[in-house]
Amino acid sequence: MFGIAMGTRVLTELAGFPTEPMAIKSRHALYARVQRELGNREKDRTAEFGGPQLRMSTDDTGYMLDEIWRGKSAVSGVTDKLALTRWRRDLPMTTSNCVCMTKSEADKHDKISGAPEDHYSPEIVEFVEQRLNEEKHISKMR
Repeated sequence: MFGIAMGTRVLTELAGFPTEPMAIKSRHALYARVQRELGNREKDRTAEFGGPQLRMSTDDTGYMLDEIWRGKSAVSGVTDKLALTRWRRDLPMTTSNCVCMTKSEADKHDKISGAPEDHYSPEIVEFVEQRLNEEKHISKMR
């Protein structure tokens, strides 16, 4: 097992897709909680887009948390009390407009008006946009 893990690590590094080891996998209860909380966040915004817009399954939630955001907040890098929310308020909730933050960061983010560029440092904006572009690329193969 260790050899396979090391081989995978070396191959992903050589391919230009470095991986960050996760402490725990198979976190189905976490995915279900984050999806439920995301649904509650989206209830307040559904009227803007003509009805319920959350089309993310529990598997999609796990994919976003683990594969795209690597189990960390995009803003602070914290791994506890994570939540998903829209990155851009004016676009519907999709995997390509979904950012991982702590619950408190997501609550603050949900209250901002205007573009994220007006509220976050250029480094954070660039990091989030890079990960969302990565997701768009990966989603073509999903």
